[in-house]
Amino acid sequence: MSDDEATSTLFTYVAPFVGVLLIAVGIAGAVPGGYALVQDELRDCGSPTIAVESPERTADIVGDGAPQFDRLDVEALSAAEREAFEEALTAPRGEAHVDGAFPNRAAFERGAVITYEGERYYATIVAENTCFTAPSLGFPLGVFAIGLGTVCVLMPPLYRRLVRLERESRVDLTATETGADADSDESSRGRAEENR
Repeated sequence: MSDDEATSTLFTYVAPFVGVLLIAVGIAGAVPGGYALVQDELRDCGSPTIAVESPERTADIVGDGAPQFDRLDVEALSAAEREAFEEALTAPRGEAHVDGAFPNRAAFERGAVITYEGERYYATIVAENTCFTAPSLGFPLGVFAIGLGTVCVLMPPLYRRLVRLERESRVDLTATETGADADSDESSRGRAEENR
């Protein structure tokens, strides 16, 4: 195998294959890394979701023979807990995020009965909404790998274009040299005839 064939194989097959691998690895790093960067802006990251049942459903849950639940008055809740509780009361699904201090978390984890305007409501945590953790360099390295992979994939057409330009320049150079030799031969003949 000649050097030209080895170089051609390298740029035709190996470079695009490596490029595709780099793009795949880059996507795998950039997507979670990018999400980890913006998740703090999302409302539910690190904010547990509570669900509040209606008074009728609460009566069924807390009825005779049911386990004992912590009983809290709405006044005993923190501002964030109260806001989430009141939001869950009006929400179609009966759920809301607790954004802020959550001192009664243990009671909500076990399930709590909250007294609000003379009614009892069962409330519990239904989702933790933990934040996703990713390496801090995941996003920039992923983007770099995608860019490098794209260059590798685009290498074969660029290589073919450079080879074609090189061949064309050789042909042009050869034609120019051949034309210059022909011109010098004609001028030599013209001078020789003038000298006669």
